[in-house]
Amino acid sequence: MLGALSKPAPSVDVAVEVPAPTFGPRWPWLNYRYHNRRNAYLAHIKQELEGVEAIRSIEVEAFKGDHRRPLLVLTPTAHTGGVKVRLWPSIALVDDVKGGVNSKKKGAGKKGESEDATKGGGIMERPKLNPHRCNVRRQSWKDGPEPSTPHYSQGILQEGSFKQHLAVLHSWLGRECTGVKQAVVLLKVWLAQRGSLSALDSFDGFSLLCLAAFLLQERRLNPRMEVLPALMVMLQFLAETDLTETGTKPLLLKGASSPLDPSLFVGAFVACLLIEETGGNAFTYLSRSACAELQEEANRALKLLRTDVRSASTVLFLTPFPFLRTFDYYLRLPLRSKSEQATDAVSVATAQEEERVCCDLPVASYLSRKAAQILSLALGNRARRVRALPAACCVEQNLGRKGERGWVWVGISIDPMQALRLVDRGPPAEEETKAREFRAFWGQKAELRRFKDGAIVEAVVWGGEGAVTAYTGGDRHKIVEEIMRYTLGYHLRHRFPPSVATSLRILGNELVMLLELSKERSANGASASSSLPSPSLTPEAMTKAALTALDSLTTKLKEGVSSCLPLAIEAVAPLSPALRHTSLFPPFPHPLVHGASRLLKRLEGQQVSRTVAPLPIQVQLQKSNKWPDDLEALRRAQTAFLLQIARSLERDPEVKASLAGPNALDMMLDGYVFRASLSVFQESSLLGLEGERVEKEEVGRWTERAPTHHRLIQACHAANPLYGRVVRLCSIWLSNHLLPPIPSDSALLSSGTASSSPCLPLEALELLVAALFSPPGRPPGSLLAGLLAFLSLLSTHDWHSTPLLVDPHHTLLPSDHEAAEKAFEKHQGKAGVREGGGSMMYLLAPYDKERGWRPSWTSSSCPEPVILARMKALAAISLQSLLTWMEEGGKEGGWRAAVVPSSPFQAASSPLLQPPQFDVLIRFKPAWVGPLFSGPYREGWRAWEEVQKGCKALRCGHLYKNLAGAQAQKRVVGMDPVSEYQKKLVKRYGGLALFFMAGAEGGHREGLAVRFRPRLFLSSSFSVLQSRGKIPIKVKPDEEKRENIDGEGVPFMLPNVGEVLSDFKRLGEEIVEEVLVL
Repeated sequence: MLGALSKPAPSVDVAVEVPAPTFGPRWPWLNYRYHNRRNAYLAHIKQELEGVEAIRSIEVEAFKGDHRRPLLVLTPTAHTGGVKVRLWPSIALVDDVKGGVNSKKKGAGKKGESEDATKGGGIMERPKLNPHRCNVRRQSWKDGPEPSTPHYSQGILQEGSFKQHLAVLHSWLGRECTGVKQAVVLLKVWLAQRGSLSALDSFDGFSLLCLAAFLLQERRLNPRMEVLPALMVMLQFLAETDLTETGTKPLLLKGASSPLDPSLFVGAFVACLLIEETGGNAFTYLSRSACAELQEEANRALKLLRTDVRSASTVLFLTPFPFLRTFDYYLRLPLRSKSEQATDAVSVATAQEEERVCCDLPVASYLSRKAAQILSLALGNRARRVRALPAACCVEQNLGRKGERGWVWVGISIDPMQALRLVDRGPPAEEETKAREFRAFWGQKAELRRFKDGAIVEAVVWGGEGAVTAYTGGDRHKIVEEIMRYTLGYHLRHRFPPSVATSLRILGNELVMLLELSKERSANGASASSSLPSPSLTPEAMTKAALTALDSLTTKLKEGVSSCLPLAIEAVAPLSPALRHTSLFPPFPHPLVHGASRLLKRLEGQQVSRTVAPLPIQVQLQKSNKWPDDLEALRRAQTAFLLQIARSLERDPEVKASLAGPNALDMMLDGYVFRASLSVFQESSLLGLEGERVEKEEVGRWTERAPTHHRLIQACHAANPLYGRVVRLCSIWLSNHLLPPIPSDSALLSSGTASSSPCLPLEALELLVAALFSPPGRPPGSLLAGLLAFLSLLSTHDWHSTPLLVDPHHTLLPSDHEAAEKAFEKHQGKAGVREGGGSMMYLLAPYDKERGWRPSWTSSSCPEPVILARMKALAAISLQSLLTWMEEGGKEGGWRAAVVPSSPFQAASSPLLQPPQFDVLIRFKPAWVGPLFSGPYREGWRAWEEVQKGCKALRCGHLYKNLAGAQAQKRVVGMDPVSEYQKKLVKRYGGLALFFMAGAEGGHREGLAVRFRPRLFLSSSFSVLQSRGKIPIKVKPDEEKRENIDGEGVPFMLPNVGEVLSDFKRLGEEIVEEVLVL
C-alpha cells in the first residue's frame, strides 16, 4: 500500500483482528496468556484455510525468529511474481481518552477493569504495556524487585497498533514521496544483501519506513527528493548517529494525539524511535552489535557512493555479503549445554540475570547479546566488530539445518595488527575502582605486573602459566581463541563449564596446519623435525633472515664493487617471491652453500638435497647512453660487467661468485644463492627495432615491471602481515587442484622464455589476493576468511565483461579507472570470440598505466581460457563445500574435501573413487617423487621436510664436516628436471594437450595429468608443419565426393595417439615410471 516492496521475497502483511472474548476477562497481558490464546486462534485459522484452492501452501513462520509470535505465510495458487501474504493476528486496545498513551489511571489493575475493557471492544489499556512494567511474574520475585519486560510488552502493543501505524506512515509518506520510498526500497535491498533484514535484532521494513518519516519530520529529507540524494541522507544519518545513544535520548515521531513522555522509555531499550500516536518503539529489537554493524556498513557505503558511484551499485546492491563470508572468526554456542549448578558469585549473578532477562527476551536473543557484550570487552581493540546472531535467525540465513534452534553464531572481525599481542594492560594499581572492575572481569587471569617502562598495572598475559615466551611467532594466532574460550567459560560457566568451553568450535585457524613448517606446532603434535634449520623459526623470520643477507650483499656491491665498474651500482632490487613472503616455501640457508658452516655443524650426519634454489635479484646500474646500439654487443657487455663483479668479489672471503649464464651471476653468502642480472633500459628498445615482440615483452616485464611489482607486494604484506600467508594458502589450493601457480622468475632465469605452464602466474595470484586487501572491501583477518574471499572473487568475477584493477593503496583516480575500462573494451573488440567461448583474465595493477593499461602478467594464453573456466568452476565447488562445512558446525577435518581433494593418481588406482577427469596420467619414478608422502599438499611440515631432503635421485650423502668440500662440489644450483620435462612436453605437444602438474613448484610433485584438446581427434588436410603426432592417409576421390587432380587420392592426417604416448615416455625416460591411459 505504501509502494515499498522489495525482492527477492516481497510480502503483503494482512492483519486479522482476534475477537476480544477470545482472551477472557482476567488480565490477558500477564504471563504469556495473550500469546497462548493468540497462537491458538492462529492455529484455528490455519486449519480452516488448508482446504482453500486459491492457496498453494501455508507455512508457520516466527516473526524475525521470535517463536513466541508466529505468523501464517500464504502462497497463492495464482502467479503473483513471488509475492506472499503474511497473516498477523491483531487486537483492539482501549485508549484512555483523558490521559492518552501516558495516562496512569487510578485503580489500574483492579479485577473489574479488564471486564469493562472487553465490553468496550478492547482487551487491555495501553498503560498496561508501558516498558517499565513487569508483565511476566514469578513466585521467586515476591521478595525482590520485579524486572521490567519492555520487549514483551512492545510485542503486544505493536499487534494492537497496526491501523494507527499505517495511518502515521501514510501521513508522512504520501504520493509526493516517491523518491524517498524508492530510497527505502534500496535500503531494504542493501540490508538484505548483508543478511541484516531478516535478523531478529536489526532493521526491518517497518523500522526503515519509520526512520524515513522521522527524517521527513526533521526536514533532513524533502518529499520531492530524488532517489540518490534521499538514499545518501538516510545513510548519512545511520553513519553519523550512534543509535545506542537514542536509548537514553529517544527520538520521537510526532502525531496528532496528546504528547508522549519519552522518559518512560529511557533505559528500557538499546535504541528508541517512539511513535507518539501509539507509544510504540520502531527500534524495539535493535541490539548493540547490530547498531555497530549498521553504523560501520553505512560509513562504508557512504564513502563508496561519494568516491566511486559507478561501482557502488554493484557493491552495495548486487553483491551478497552473507554472515559466513563477512567475519574472520566464527563461534557456535549451543543453547542447551551441560549446565552446572551455579556456586560462585559470578555464576550465581549471571544465572539470576539470565532468568530475569529471559522473561522478556527469547533465550537465543539473551545469549547472543550477552556473548557479544563479553567478547567485545574481552577482545577490545583486537576486534573491529563482534556480531552475534540468534539461533532462529540462523535458520533463515541457512546457518544450520532447517528447524534447528539450538545454536547462536558469533562472528568476530579482527585487526591483524593488534590481535597478536601477548599482554593486555589494565589500569594502574592506584585507580582502585577501575582495578577492581578489571579483576572482576578477568578473574584469576588478572595480575599486578611491573613493565620495563616502570609502570605497575593490572595485566593479563596470554600463553599459559603467565609465561610470555609460551607463544612463539607462529603460534600467536591461538591467542584470540584462548581469549574467547576463557572469557565465555568464566562469565557463562553455568552454561559452559570448563569441559564445554575448551571444546567450543571456533572456526578461523583450521587451515594453519597447511602452513606450519614445524612438526611440533602442527595438528599432529609430534616432535620437531631435526632436518629443519630451526624448529622455532617461522616463514616470516626465515624471510627476514634472507633479506638481512641480501642487505649485507647490497652493501658489499655498492661499497666494494661499484668502484671497480665503469658505471656505479645504484640499487639491488629483490625479485624472488621468497623475498616478499609469498613463496610457498620460505628461503632457507643450504648447508652445501658457501657461508653455511654453522648450519653444516648442526646437521652433521643427516641427508639433504643437492639442489639449491637461487633467489633472483636485479642489479641496477647508473644510467648511461654509451651502451652499444647492437643487441648482441649489448648483451656481451652485460656479461662483461657480471664477470668484473665476480672478480671484484674474489677479494671478499664471505662471498663466492660464479657466472651462471650470459646475464646471470650466482653470488653465495650465508648459505643463500642470489642470482643477479643486469638491468639495461636500452635492451627493450633494441628488441623493438629488431621486431622481437615476444622477447621484448618478456625483457620489459623482467627489467621494468618486476621490481615495481615486488615493492607493491612487499608494501601489501607490511600493511597487513596476513597477506603473505593468504597467498601461500591460495597457492596450496591451486596446487592441490593441479593448477600450481608458476613464478615468472623461474622461467626467465632458466631458459629466458615464458612460463611453460598454461596456469596462473604467481604474480597474478599475488594481485588477486591484493584485491582482497584493497579498499573498499573488507580485508580478511584469518586464513579461512582469506581463502573464502579468494574463492568468491575467482568464481564470481565476470572476466568477459569486466577487468579487475587492483589498487591496494588507493592511488588511482577515477580517470585512470575509465582509461583502464576503455583499454579493456578495445582489447575485447580486437580479440573477438575466443576458443571455446572463453575469456581472458584481464588483471591490472597501478604500474600498468605506463603500458596503456595492458596486463603485465596475464594474457590470452596465460592462463588459457579453458584453464580460467576450470579455475572458476573448481573455486565455486570448493567455496560451497567450505560454506556447507561451516554451516554444519565445522567438524574436525571437514575442510579437507574442499582444500585437499583426492589426487587423480589415487583415483586411477581405485576407479570407483570418481570418474576420470583426464585422459592420461604420467607417473614419475619414486626416486624423483620423494619417499616421505604421496598425494596432495596436506601438511606444511611434511612438505617442508620433502624440500629439505629432496628426492632420492638428487640427494646428498650424509653430511660430515671433513667431507664438506667434496660434497659441496656436487651441489647443483637451479636444477629442476621435472619442470624441464614439462617444458619439453608443452613445447612439442602444447597445441594438442594440456598438462597439469600434480604438486607445488619447488616441492613434492607426483606426476603430470594430461587432457587432450578436441582438435587432436579431428582429421585435417596434410601439412608437414602440423604432422607431429599424426598419421598421413589417402582417401579415394569418390569417398570424399570431390575431384582429385592426380586421381590417386586426397592426403589427410589422423591422430596417432600411440606415437604421442610413446613420445611422452621417451622424453622423460629418466624420470617417468609409466604412462597410464584412463
